[in-house]
Amino acid sequence: MENKIVVFDFDKTLTFKDTVFSFFLNVAEKNFYFIFKFLFYFFLMILYKFRVISNSTLKRIGVYLFLRNQSLSILTEKSLDFIKKIKFNELFKSYDFNNPSEEIYIVSASFEIYLRLIFQDSVKIIGSKLITKEGVVQSVGVNCFGEKKVELLNNENIKRIDKLYTDSLSDLPLAKISSLITIVSRDLLIKCNNYSDFKNILK
Repeated sequence: MENKIVVFDFDKTLTFKDTVFSFFLNVAEKNFYFIFKFLFYFFLMILYKFRVISNSTLKRIGVYLFLRNQSLSILTEKSLDFIKKIKFNELFKSYDFNNPSEEIYIVSASFEIYLRLIFQDSVKIIGSKLITKEGVVQSVGVNCFGEKKVELLNNENIKRIDKLYTDSLSDLPLAKISSLITIVSRDLLIKCNNYSDFKNILK
């Protein structure tokens, strides 16, 4: 009997808050320009909320402002400190991520550099990636968001999902290929009978 394919989003599915912005702020170099970068990025987040710019554009600029030219090894050390500050919800705390009957994937727009530090090796991580040159961060590579999540799962030969956990309408592409969908709202779990239910609840 094949293992069930279980997919989790990360931000606000296993945590109480989005982590990408917090990650930028926690690992960025705190110099004279930091406050101006912070204010500019906050303005871009408002533009994104009103769909003036895309998620990819927001992330690309975030990496340029806060991560570019940082050593990957130092960034990894900072990531270890950062994950201690993440507030995880009850689903994260109670779920058995080492269940031998399940093949578990974290498929998230968050960066793999810190996601891989949170989960044990049995959990497969598919997240956004950083482009480096000679061990130094240059830019964002893959942005694991929306349709890209399905594409990256397909690269792992995953065409169908048995159980999906997510908080976001941006995961509609994942919901389309999922048998059981659970919407997560902080510590509340809402089970959907089908894709239409998921779409109607979150729209």
